[in-house]
Parts: sequence; structure tokens; C-alpha cells
Amino acid sequence: MSKKAAIRALVSATLLMSAHSVVPFTAQATSNNVIKVCSGYGCVISDTFTFTDADNTDLKVSMSNPDGTAAGERAAVALTIGLMERKARAKLRYRPDVRKAYIKNSSKRGQMDCVDESLNTTAYLKHLQALGLLKFHRPKKHYALRGFILDGRYPHKSAVMTDASGTRWTVDSWYGDDGQPAQVMKHAEWRKVRDSFE
Repeated sequence: MSKKAAIRALVSATLLMSAHSVVPFTAQATSNNVIKVCSGYGCVISDTFTFTDADNTDLKVSMSNPDGTAAGERAAVALTIGLMERKARAKLRYRPDVRKAYIKNSSKRGQMDCVDESLNTTAYLKHLQALGLLKFHRPKKHYALRGFILDGRYPHKSAVMTDASGTRWTVDSWYGDDGQPAQVMKHAEWRKVRDSFE
């Protein structure tokens, strides 16, 4: 990529992320097992599907927490978010999302930037909560944000949940390929990560 092309891409990315810094949380609604899934970058595409009773049974198995601890629940959440992504893709029949795709796959159904991922993950967490599968954590309505180009970091967002002590944990599915376990880490540590422009 030439220097001019890189600068244009950087400016475009900045404008795109700025435009999506405040996003309606329509993707988070969970009613009667119905989930809205965002894609296309900035939730320009929205699909709806329903978790069946069989799906919910799979989620309960995935969320099993043998040691009965908050740490065990976070590990189960990471795996279960990946499972929920796979179920959504199978039902909605879109191509697997590319990890860390930035803007190169924008406007494509099934391809998700960090806004889409944050909204979808929040919706999945709320569904797990509705099923009574979150004992130690509660999903937050608003996603976390870090970086804004001028601080030398690529803008990035993540879903968030809190534990009983009030500690915030990010649940970030943008870093892995579609259906892989989400990255779960303390929000304070997540805030320090620097993402390079690719």
C-alpha cells in the first residue's frame, strides 16, 4: 500500500469510527429467544433469528461452571459467545466473519466491525442473563471504547459485563474468527491495548 493510500484509508477509518461512536442499542433486545444480529459495519445490516429450546439447552451445557466461581463463569462466557456466533451463522447463512477486518469488508452481510461485534455480544450476554445462566456477572448496556487515532491508537469497542465487586470485564469477539471464543479481560487492562492499523 502506498503512503497516500494508507493516509486515505486512515482518514476513512477515522471518519467511519467517529460516525459510529454513538450507536442505537437496537441489537441488544432479547424477547422470546429472538436475537437481532448486526453486520455490514456499524449495524447497517440487521438480521433476526430465534434460539430454539434445543439451542438454549446447548447454551446451558456450554455455560456449565463446575468450580462455581466468577472466573469459571468468565471462561464459560468466552466459549459460549463463540457457540452463539456459530449458531447465528448457521441459521442466517452468512459467510464466516473475518477477524480484525477493519473496514475492508464493510457493507458485506455477515462481516462485522467492532461496533457490530459489541452490539451482538451484548445481545448474546443479555440472552444468557434472561436464561438465568449468568450468576456472577451482569451485561452493561453501553460498550467500552478506547483509542481515537490522535492518541496513536486505532478506535475500538467491546461489550462489557460487571461482576459483584463492580469490576468491569470486556467481552471482545472482534479478535477471533467467527465462532471462536471471545476475549474476556479486565476493562482496565483492555483499555491499555494498542491496535495497529492493518
